[in-house]
Amino acid sequence: MKKTISFKKELTTLFLALLASVISGVGLYFFVEPFEFAPSGIDGVSAMLRHLTGDVINVGIFNFALNTPLLIAAWFILKKRYVIYTGVYMIVSTGIVNLLHILQVPVFPIENVLIPAIFAGIAQGGTALMLKIGASAGGVDIIGCMFQTKMRHVKVERIIAILSYITIALTFFVFGSLESVLLSAIEVFVCEQVSSSVLKSTRSAIKFEVVTDDPEYICNEIINNLKHGATIMQGKGVYSKQEKTVIVVVINYYQLAEFLSIISKQPNTFAYYVDVMGVKGYFDWVKPEETKEQNLQIESAESAEIK
Repeated sequence: MKKTISFKKELTTLFLALLASVISGVGLYFFVEPFEFAPSGIDGVSAMLRHLTGDVINVGIFNFALNTPLLIAAWFILKKRYVIYTGVYMIVSTGIVNLLHILQVPVFPIENVLIPAIFAGIAQGGTALMLKIGASAGGVDIIGCMFQTKMRHVKVERIIAILSYITIALTFFVFGSLESVLLSAIEVFVCEQVSSSVLKSTRSAIKFEVVTDDPEYICNEIINNLKHGATIMQGKGVYSKQEKTVIVVVINYYQLAEFLSIISKQPNTFAYYVDVMGVKGYFDWVKPEETKEQNLQIESAESAEIK
């Protein structure tokens, strides 16, 4: 079956890539270059190289030079779409930094050194938009993805974290002060928090897995009070050897206390729950006829998009 391309989707993706590029370029120019600390990843390496070369070459150019060979290698290993959008990000981000230098946009002095570290973290965290569209901000993200294609058992996040910590450690030897290391650590922490917020769907929820002897009561409560559907699976206790029912359900955050109260009323019931980063599709319970109507609407929309 030939895969159709949604131009609306690609335009949205391109817009997000450009937005992430502008955020990154502005953050590097105003909050990284004027101050003696280094953000994580390739941005941090570029900041240190700029410092070592006497501020002759800006961070954007170093970023471009370091990312280019990584993108060339990624072209032969990773998906082409990933490489193309990452390349767009890299070119535009570098262009923004260079344009600001050419225009000689003034950088206002900031006495409190925590402020640039925090805002640099916010700016770099905003580039998580690239991960959301199936690309990246280059640098360690590319290295991590290429490593995982060869070592599937290794988590990309762990590789990226290790490389980021190495960058932070190097700032002490480049800038020669513990303050630079601490500022870099603050920037990385803020970046991680912002990235997590960007990647987390607005439809975040909680997933429960409930092991119980009375699934009928709990399922009725889920449907009638919480207005959600659920999935039932059969299990067997390893120690007791007794048959158990496992209920899997995804609920909204504000329903947590109510559902915990429902579970606590049932003896011989065990449950655990975890955060769900996002929910795709319709996870509320609806009547069968309403479900049929929704499916027809979805099919009609898909047919119109293909045309």
